[in-house]
Amino acid sequence: MRYKNKKVLSGDMRTPVIFYRYQNEGPYPDEEEEKEVYRCFAETYSPSIKDREILNVNTAVQGLTIVIRDPLQSYTPSNSHVVEVQDYRLEIDTFEIYDVRLDTPESGFITIALGER
Repeated sequence: MRYKNKKVLSGDMRTPVIFYRYQNEGPYPDEEEEKEVYRCFAETYSPSIKDREILNVNTAVQGLTIVIRDPLQSYTPSNSHVVEVQDYRLEIDTFEIYDVRLDTPESGFITIALGER
């Protein structure tokens, strides 16, 4: 029997997420504020072994993995962005992006490993 990957469906993406980048708006270098760059729904789950190793290398205490639809040219996730996961069950809701994997688990989706900020 051959193993089949779980197919990601739009109905699995129920958690709202917002991507921010820090932008300096004032005359002083430490006056940075978050600017929203992208908003969508995501599937969230606990980090896999691979994601945990990435987070351990970067010494993140708590992690989360999300899968979003590929927004193509309208947005590209970056390690300099932060993500707000709007789920009442999480102790913290703002994470840094540690790893971005394109076309996984299948073409047209992006898997993002998040770590505590």
